Amino acid sequence: MDKVSQKILEDAKKESNKIIKEAEKKKKEIDSATKRELKKVTEKIERRAKEKGEREFERLIGLKEIEQRNALLGYKHELMNSLFNKVVDDICKGDKYSKLIESLFENSVESGEEEVFVCKDEKIINEKFVQKINKDKGWKLKLSNEKIPIRRGFILKGKNKDIDASVGTIIKEKRELLETELVRILFGKSNV
Repeated sequence: MDKVSQKILEDAKKESNKIIKEAEKKKKEIDSATKRELKKVTEKIERRAKEKGEREFERLIGLKEIEQRNALLGYKHELMNSLFNKVVDDICKGDKYSKLIESLFENSVESGEEEVFVCKDEKIINEKFVQKINKDKGWKLKLSNEKIPIRRGFILKGKNKDIDASVGTIIKEKRELLETELVRILFGKSNV
């Protein structure tokens, strides 16, 4: 695994430990509420089942179980989104972010003559940073005045291709690789 993947996995594991208790508590609440609701529904269905027969009873129970699974899956999906948003926020803080940016430049620059595009909130990648990295690496990167709608990081536009090194895109790519493992860690299963 490359350093970015390893860092994301480590941050995700740390963050998952913080929120796992919240997830377990929420799961217990959902289970408890579902059991109460299921009990009420079951009592109501049992009365109806006498009138409509066993087949209708099983159908309604099945629907309620599907509703419960869907509610739990929805919560898991929200939790995963929250986890990855917290990872992005953590990555974009202080030293971690500046080291990530330096690494991304080293791995992304091809010709050294690309144009660098950043978001309006970017604090690290500025004209001074670009001049320093140009001097250190012998590049001729140019910082664009145009701000683009990305979630931190940068986009390099070269003559032949563009390289998206925005944090949002990197996290999205890494999420696809790591999500199954994170689901297993958080929920003990391999499905979301």
